[in-house]
Amino acid sequence: MLRMETSQCQETSLRLEQRLTLKQRKTLGQYELGLRLLLVSLLNPLAGPMKYTPTGVCPKCHRELTPLEILAGFLPDPTDFRTVCPRCKTPFVPKLIWGKPDSRVEIPFFCQPQTVAQLRGLESLSPEEFLRDHQVLYHSAIVHFGLLKNAFISIGMVYLHDEGGDLRAKVSSFLGVLPDAVISRYTDLSVHQIRRMRKKSGIPPCTRREMLAAASIEL
Repeated sequence: MLRMETSQCQETSLRLEQRLTLKQRKTLGQYELGLRLLLVSLLNPLAGPMKYTPTGVCPKCHRELTPLEILAGFLPDPTDFRTVCPRCKTPFVPKLIWGKPDSRVEIPFFCQPQTVAQLRGLESLSPEEFLRDHQVLYHSAIVHFGLLKNAFISIGMVYLHDEGGDLRAKVSSFLGVLPDAVISRYTDLSVHQIRRMRKKSGIPPCTRREMLAAASIEL
């Protein structure tokens, strides 16, 4: 019965995805990315809650790219630090703005392949040492993976240092707002653990339809 219900949910989600216009898919993607950036900012134990914002303006056509366009424009090349403008296809190096409203810093921003390509040999560093000696890499890893531990796992390595913080408390406000699997991806909590937390709090699962409604998208 559970397998049948899961299959039906997947089919419903697929049909809904097929019905979305390109504009709706972009709006939904930007909305989810905004939530993911907020989640990883709250997970950061070293500097407290901070806002991460990928930013970039095309040097040729002067288009200001959205964070989603910046991520989508990165090439899968660990040696190329540029994204590509979706309008005129000009490659350029984007930035990452991070910090609090009264203290914001602009630094280079690495894509996921660039980030993981630089991790080997750094697994012995504590989070504090990592941030001190490799600030740009640290923040790019947090944006893409939520935790350094997850970044190292992605290349088959173990990161043994405690990154601190009560993750269960930090993710509580995202239960039912983001899919359980997305929350799990950025923490060290399994999907089963997150689902159990959500059910214990009486929170229904996040659905794409609800995310569309929250993003004020008309079906």
